[in-house]
Amino acid sequence: FLEEFDDISVGIPAGWDTIQRSSNRDGSSTSWFVGNISFIPSYHGSGYIAANFENTSTTGTGTISNWLISPVRILNNGDVIVFNTIGPPTSTFPDRMQVRVSQSGASSNVGVSETSVGDFSMLLTDINPTYLPTGTGAGGYPNTWTRFALTLSGLPASPGVSGRFA
Repeated sequence: FLEEFDDISVGIPAGWDTIQRSSNRDGSSTSWFVGNISFIPSYHGSGYIAANFENTSTTGTGTISNWLISPVRILNNGDVIVFNTIGPPTSTFPDRMQVRVSQSGASSNVGVSETSVGDFSMLLTDINPTYLPTGTGAGGYPNTWTRFALTLSGLPASPGVSGRFA
């Protein structure tokens, strides 16, 4: 399958779900939003989907667990998920991202706490698992647009499995 987002200036694309499970949320906490292209220019097209430290509170304290979940797909071994990501160019915060897969059809179960993963138990990648400051090089979160290509494996054999990635 191929899904590109050349214009996300109007928000999260149809069929995608967002679930906020961050700790210490207050009335001003955010979820996923259309990124500010005057702060970080888009990689391609007219915008990008973003999240930031305010997913917990305006003070940025707490554990961030903010999920962006794809539409349901038939997933097969060998399928490749490609995306580009960037952290703020001048940030010293330790950004992190995980990409996970659920093999449970249309499920959007991510659990109930900021540390649970629900049906999304298959981990494809963990960008900056040791929480290095953004832009510190190898192992840290990138502060320039960086492409990731993740190949699915370990799924049941053909004809594939109905699921989602997040």
